[in-house]
Amino acid sequence: LARTIATTNPTSVDAYNLIGNVAIRTGTAENAARWFGVAIRLDNLKTVGPRLNRAMALEMAGRSEEAFSGYKALHDEHPDHPKIKEKLARSLYERAEHKECLEIIETIQTLSFDHYYMRGRCRLELGRAAKAVADFREALSIRPAYPEAFKGLGQGLAQMGRHDDALSILNPLYAENPKDPDLTYTLGRIHFDRGDLEQARDFLTECLQ
Repeated sequence: LARTIATTNPTSVDAYNLIGNVAIRTGTAENAARWFGVAIRLDNLKTVGPRLNRAMALEMAGRSEEAFSGYKALHDEHPDHPKIKEKLARSLYERAEHKECLEIIETIQTLSFDHYYMRGRCRLELGRAAKAVADFREALSIRPAYPEAFKGLGQGLAQMGRHDDALSILNPLYAENPKDPDLTYTLGRIHFDRGDLEQARDFLTECLQ
């Protein structure tokens, strides 16, 4: 039906945008990106929809740099658009650009689990442990059984020097997943800071294997 509409009206932006959305669900992200590209050319960059859809299709296709460029350009033009802010924040997070990601998330009015979690990780990386702990607690209030949020909470408590509280959270996680190098390193650092040098050596040596 979408192709029929495009054949009947070959300059219809909506028709090619629709074909792109159908391709996402039934074809490939690469094909969808091409169809969204046609819609963008016909639209002369006037509307957000086809450009945002193309950036998301590129991301799905594994072309993360092109997707990021698309999100960034859209955000520069439409800084208050909620979906653009969310996609740019996630893209920045995946690029480990923590300061920039945090700046975007702090402009989002209603935060989801993902927002609290990403904000917590960014704050943790930037050395803002107390605020990171608050974020992870908020995330866990929404999704109580998420291990990565528990790990972030433990790491934040460790940064604050609350080693016993951190170990009460991280030791059970380690028992379930002893191959997590980030968790193993955190436990090594906690024991080092506590002066438990033999335990610290064992954990930190394990990170090197």
